[in-house]
Amino acid sequence: KEAIKISDLRLIFQNIDNADPSPRSSFIRFFEEAYGTTATSLEIIPDGYVILGNATVIDKVTDQSFTQTVVIQTDKNGNRMGEPFETKGGTGNAIKPLITNGAVSGYVIVGDSIYLDPLAEQAANVTVSSLRVLFLDANLKSVGKFVLTDTSPIAPNKVREDFSGVSVDITSDGRVIILGTLK
Repeated sequence: KEAIKISDLRLIFQNIDNADPSPRSSFIRFFEEAYGTTATSLEIIPDGYVILGNATVIDKVTDQSFTQTVVIQTDKNGNRMGEPFETKGGTGNAIKPLITNGAVSGYVIVGDSIYLDPLAEQAANVTVSSLRVLFLDANLKSVGKFVLTDTSPIAPNKVREDFSGVSVDITSDGRVIILGTLK
């Protein structure tokens, strides 16, 4: 193999500098809220996209912060459609649309419901995480909720188990499959 000469490299870089940009097939959109929101999941739906995120909100009256789940629907160009879904009390890690006859009939969100007990005897029990599943209709309205939590009696030296919802999928026959963790 021959070594590349410096003069050859100059020609390559000159050609790169003079090159026309290639056609774009992607876009970037920024969605602003009154608080910081971090996206955790995105799914393609027949009419566009659905974005799942989490936000830490500070209540202006009590000065207390809480975490809430946020869902935004967009068209195929990333333009927001309708009002976002927001619910406090936990996080969302994954979302899946329920598709019926080629249209979205609802959504399943899996994540965590977080309970704080600053007076807990065990440090591990100050923050307890439970697996939370939210069901939304096609218009991002809540239609149901399921929470899996450690309900064992609190005893001295007892550490509650934390459950966390990680991923969700929908089978072709409509069954919801959830992947979670336990610690």
